[in-house]
Amino acid sequence: MITLTGLDLETFEWLRSKFEVLYNTLSPFVDADGKIVEKAVGRDRPRLMSAADCLALNLAWTRMRGSSMALSMIFGMTGSSVSMYLRFGRRLVIRILTKEPDAAIKIPSIDKICKYQASIAAKHPSLEGVWCTMDGLKLYLEQSGDATIQNMFYNGWTHDHYVSAVFVFCPDGTIPIAAYNMPGCFHDSTIAESGKIYEKLGNVYEMVSGKRTVDSAFSKKTNPF
Repeated sequence: MITLTGLDLETFEWLRSKFEVLYNTLSPFVDADGKIVEKAVGRDRPRLMSAADCLALNLAWTRMRGSSMALSMIFGMTGSSVSMYLRFGRRLVIRILTKEPDAAIKIPSIDKICKYQASIAAKHPSLEGVWCTMDGLKLYLEQSGDATIQNMFYNGWTHDHYVSAVFVFCPDGTIPIAAYNMPGCFHDSTIAESGKIYEKLGNVYEMVSGKRTVDSAFSKKTNPF
């Protein structure tokens, strides 16, 4: 379950219960404007894919590098059906998560930051005051035919094309700060600077002396905290 979808059974079932409500009332077919429409009562053919299947398909897609061939084999569907249910399911997941307070990227309360510091210090005494960690993430991107765009997303260090991001993680897996959809040529520290991650982390440090662990990619010269 975790390898395929990235979620354990309890979390998957929580998301499925919300997903199934929308899945059973909306149609995977769209109108002329490309918008989701309500399911036609009495005229819609029975679906061969259940809500759990559709959710698992979309979660599995987020774990792969773009090809739908493996998904077609796992779920026993043609490529066109996989494409349709990926588009449909992805929209439903986004609709659910945008209305879910706990899914928002936001800095936690001071009380929660203090709890993070205590839990980390209990396990790693040398990391006193640390409440989070952060690192960069590079997502592979198809090479553009336009030389200017291609050069923007090309990373000379790894010789490939990416969309780059930097995420801050708390011990419970939540993401309080993020900067994403950056060109692949950007260095992690540059992303943290332009995405105002350093500024936000600095504010937390001033409030509760909250520190974080990072690798050598991030600048210590301009950010002594």
